Amino acid sequence: MAEESRTSVLRRARPRDADALARLERAAFVGCYAAHRFAAPQFAARLARPASFAHVVEGRGRIVAYVLGVQGGGSRTHVARLDSIAVDPRARRRDLATRLVRAFLAAARRRGCTIASLEVAATNRAALALFARHGFAITRRLPAYYSRTAAGLRMRRELAGRASRLTAARRSRSPCRPPR
Repeated sequence: MAEESRTSVLRRARPRDADALARLERAAFVGCYAAHRFAAPQFAARLARPASFAHVVEGRGRIVAYVLGVQGGGSRTHVARLDSIAVDPRARRRDLATRLVRAFLAAARRRGCTIASLEVAATNRAALALFARHGFAITRRLPAYYSRTAAGLRMRRELAGRASRLTAARRSRSPCRPPR
């Protein structure tokens, strides 16, 4: 298993990856996330859009993780939204999600974005910790976002540096705290 993480390759996603990404979604997204899975045609369409950017991690000849982002349009071209990130359950705890978040943030900066945002289930402690480690702060609670009983949290960070002073200050006074 540790060998696979050393031999994994991070690369840009391509429209022809759509079927593999849909299979990964079915394996990774359960519970409140299940109703929000992308199907292969949705992945293909997203990956073909110029505003989208995505990376995958391949290990042993298959995609084991991915991140999908989109740059805002119109007056929001300065915002990059992390739409989805998933790691195959058999490949977790290998820092693949960390590699993907870093790739997303780097791609957003290259596109000239100054803000990154995302939504995550309020109960997803692993994702909340991952995003907090990368400077994201909770900015809003979203009741019944994933289902009638599953709230979401909106998180964001500035991209000027690793984690801007404003984002750090917002984190310290955020009215929305993840559950303990």
